[in-house]
Amino acid sequence: MILEAVKMDCDSSIISSVLEDCKWGSDRIEYFTKHFLDWKPDLEALLARTGSSFPHVVDVDWRLDYYIKEVGKAQGKDVQFSCSMEQLQDLVGKLKDACKSIEKAASN
Repeated sequence: MILEAVKMDCDSSIISSVLEDCKWGSDRIEYFTKHFLDWKPDLEALLARTGSSFPHVVDVDWRLDYYIKEVGKAQGKDVQFSCSMEQLQDLVGKLKDACKSIEKAASN
């Protein structure tokens, strides 16, 4: 709860209402809120320095290249990456757009 309150930049009124919903007494709420607000800047700085996100695909650029492979040549390495389902759907959409553009260019 503390980290979420820092992430959402909650003020004392929001924290108080959440703790009241959790059936905390007014003295405990006041004590917690005071100390939370005292430590909030330090917690914000700590969260700013802490991260656990992986690199992710943010955009796709493409171009039409022609490669002629000779028989007997070694194959290239496979590209490996990871992404969320939403990012994968976005990538698939962009690749479909690229395919449509290639088909359009080929028909002209």
